[in-house]
Amino acid sequence: MSHAHPPSATPLLPIAEALHRVLAETPLLPAVRVPLAEARGRVLREEARADADQPAFDRAMMDGFAVKAGNVGSYETVLRVAGESRAGAPYGGALGPGEAVRIMTGAIVPPGADAVVPVEWSEVAGDAAVRLRGPAGRETNIARRGSEVRKEDLVLAAGVRLDAPRLGALGAFGHAMPLVGARPRVCLLPTGDEIVPVDVMPRPGQVRDSNRHVVAALVEGAGAVVTHGGPVPDDLQSLRQAIAEGLEASDVVMLSGGVSMGDYDLVGRALAALHVQTCFHRVAMKPGKPLLFALRDDGSRRVLVFGLPGNPVSSYLTALLFTVPALMRAQGLSDVTWAFREARAAAPFGRVGERDEIVPLRLDGNGVSPLRTAGSADLAGYARADALALRPSGAAPLGIGDAVTVFDWPRP
Repeated sequence: MSHAHPPSATPLLPIAEALHRVLAETPLLPAVRVPLAEARGRVLREEARADADQPAFDRAMMDGFAVKAGNVGSYETVLRVAGESRAGAPYGGALGPGEAVRIMTGAIVPPGADAVVPVEWSEVAGDAAVRLRGPAGRETNIARRGSEVRKEDLVLAAGVRLDAPRLGALGAFGHAMPLVGARPRVCLLPTGDEIVPVDVMPRPGQVRDSNRHVVAALVEGAGAVVTHGGPVPDDLQSLRQAIAEGLEASDVVMLSGGVSMGDYDLVGRALAALHVQTCFHRVAMKPGKPLLFALRDDGSRRVLVFGLPGNPVSSYLTALLFTVPALMRAQGLSDVTWAFREARAAAPFGRVGERDEIVPLRLDGNGVSPLRTAGSADLAGYARADALALRPSGAAPLGIGDAVTVFDWPRP
């Protein structure tokens, strides 16, 4: 007969304090240069400045005719078409009196022109003439050289994550090999005798190895490179060996299961035997209370260890709230704070107990509603959620129309 250990008398750590401690112990990984095509999702580690004015020339903003505005009257004006300017093939001269130059979007505006009349305001008026319906205002439909960015202007600050527009901005100014944070190496170690592969039908008392895929998706989305280990059986020697190997080869070791208070929750004992310092164990959150965070620092290298609860939803939420921000901080992201927004309740919410609660939500045109689930093992229920709410401990019930704090992470 198994006898659970008595609960610890140590007060539960508040969520925000737990994240603060994780980030305080997170080391900054080295910076590396990578080709721009491989930089998506990486964290920029140096300022990026413009190597030229943008635009680099006076540029037409639409198809039409480049003119001198003073030559186009209030009603109709006929001008001689002197030539054409298109992207990559500019008009060779300057605009003369009584002339217009046919121009395409993105092409160089010829000297002497100070407006572009849209092609929709024109009609052919002979072999080499155009009739324009005016008037044309000066500087209309022209982007002047340097009007967007001047040479040496700051394009991107260090510490931002490179999404699609930021990659394009780097490319526009010649940053072909940006300096970015190295990818964290993460070792995943699900634990427990009950775990079987996902393609096996579990026998009574067994569960499929689903937590591995939840956590791997989260940390890979945060830029990590994952090494898969385990499942590790409920045996202290096996667990020590698996953790020791992960510590040597990784920046972060993530275990799933074995961190509660039962006789076979061996993660804390294995870490102690390996001289890994436990920084905290148990957080005031629901689901996810048993989270363990530890540190191995031998003076030359620091490795973070996250002991995630075994229940699938708890494993998911603790990795999302604590490991993902740590991985982004390790790569150099300047702002890894959680983001929140306010929504309106479209259905009632119940009272919150002694721990902060993470509540799955369904979104509709009227606001957000709590999604009914069967608890911290009901990953299928959370898979149906559109968003998550963070409700503080002791919070009163909410009625329809009341404000709900919605948790936004990871950011796009």
